[in-house]
Amino acid sequence: MKKKKTIMMMVVVLLLVMVSVIGASYAYFATVNKTTGNDKNLNIITENLGNIKWEGTKVFTSEGLLPGECGIQTFTIEKNSASGKGIYEIDLKGILDESFGTDVEITLYKSTNPTTNNVTIEEGSSTISGDTTKQYYKEDSVVLNGTPKKVYGTKALQNNDKIILEQTDFDNSTLQKTTYYLVYCYKNNGNQDAQQGKSFSGEISVRLILEKGSQEEDGPQGLAKDIITLAQTDTTNLATDDYGNTRYIGKNPNNYVSFGEEYPSDIYYGYYSTTSTSYKEYSSLDECTNDPYYNVNCKVGIAKGTPILWRIIGVMKGVDDGTGTKEDRVKLIRSESIGSYSWDTSELSVNDGYGVNEWSQADLMKLLNPGYESETVGGSLYWNNKSGTCYDSKNNLTTSCNFTSTGIKDKLKTLISDAVWNTGASSGHNASKLYTDERGTRNGKICTNGTYCNDTISRTTTWTGKVGLMYPSDYGYATSGGSTTDRAECLNTVLYYWHDSSVSDCKNNDWLYNSSSYQWTLSPGASSFSASHVFSVLSEGKVYDYDESNNYAVLPVVYLSSNVKIYSGTGSQDDPFILEN
Repeated sequence: MKKKKTIMMMVVVLLLVMVSVIGASYAYFATVNKTTGNDKNLNIITENLGNIKWEGTKVFTSEGLLPGECGIQTFTIEKNSASGKGIYEIDLKGILDESFGTDVEITLYKSTNPTTNNVTIEEGSSTISGDTTKQYYKEDSVVLNGTPKKVYGTKALQNNDKIILEQTDFDNSTLQKTTYYLVYCYKNNGNQDAQQGKSFSGEISVRLILEKGSQEEDGPQGLAKDIITLAQTDTTNLATDDYGNTRYIGKNPNNYVSFGEEYPSDIYYGYYSTTSTSYKEYSSLDECTNDPYYNVNCKVGIAKGTPILWRIIGVMKGVDDGTGTKEDRVKLIRSESIGSYSWDTSELSVNDGYGVNEWSQADLMKLLNPGYESETVGGSLYWNNKSGTCYDSKNNLTTSCNFTSTGIKDKLKTLISDAVWNTGASSGHNASKLYTDERGTRNGKICTNGTYCNDTISRTTTWTGKVGLMYPSDYGYATSGGSTTDRAECLNTVLYYWHDSSVSDCKNNDWLYNSSSYQWTLSPGASSFSASHVFSVLSEGKVYDYDESNNYAVLPVVYLSSNVKIYSGTGSQDDPFILEN
């Protein structure tokens, strides 16, 4: 349902992407020359939503950077004439040999008056010693002219990608032009033999991580407004993430939703072995016992007459409906899996049969959404509550599937609408970094050749439609943490390591975690050798990207229309929210 009144506003994207490269190789004092790379500043200006503009790049390489020398990379952020608010971050990625240890130090300064307040390098004198612990050293100094502000460091450059500054809630109409100075110093004055011929480098990037559009004058409506209001007092079940979204958290929060519908028949579970916790769902006992793999301990998992439940992930800020209209909308995930199927698969000649990690053409997308009835396998079966065959392995292998009981029901169809889903790729990080990667510009095909990377499908980083899957960041932000590892530490931990017993509080207090199944997410993995990797939440608790042709659990996700309201209920499993429009 469209809003009665729309406020048209140009949304400002500040610095969608900017990358400067710093680099050096230690040449064992073969030369005393160095390239400072300080002759140019990189100015990035704001652009209208959807545009990416590189106002320039600044590449620094120095084959002769010696112990004790420093360099500076300078870049400037400034406003344009448009109006709007948002958030941008500055990331630092280090690439260095382990022999450098903590010898390369990074500091970031900023100044809104660079004429008076700036940072320069004063080149020091050379020292050559017969002492093997000293060998060679140049004592460069970092000079602070005036009062530039240190905003990061001084810290050792590390072999990872991290956020070193986040500028939140900037208003473009009042944004001050800001110059940043990234200072990097090779501080080693000890034994240099281990570093002979080795190198270090880094990337400094500035990018938008959230753009804020207009909202109706009286703000979020209906259920979204109720949840945001509740979050102000219920800090046990609800929390706000780093980007202003309100999320349900904890082991079992009261976020159950019913649309007054029940399972019309029994749903059977079949297991792979007597010790396996992984199962598939079937519409009959015969279907389970005749499955070639998941045919052990076949039994009723969901009884006829059981309410069909969904759960609220949270209220997501500024969700685009595909027409440019943005509203705060409630995001739901199905409480139970609809079965285990491939995300995508292909014939052996394409990516060795493992599929193509592009959601806009994925087999699973076509299974879940309307409009693909012409597909002979899987096409819109879930949306239309029908049975047929679905893809479940590499090389386009199929299995029987039946959604007459588990398909999306008519009432829910009237309460949801299109949304723009972000399909940016990631290499795996903590919840906050995953969130930005999901909304980033990198797609799922960064490899260039090979048996697992030969498809010719164009990649996108957004998709508009009705039914998707959860993001990896949805899983990460759903934790409340525990007494040993609190929520803050969980959110700072890379999700790949959530299976570790030292942080078991993270997965064990996360309602999206399921110890019995692997669950698909929407996000492709950025693999250097495969164009078929997609992230899933494993039964061990970690998030990992692997072959999309695997048959993992599918939990559909939808966005409710903004006018949906709570009719009754407390949100518990026994008394779920009943929703109406």
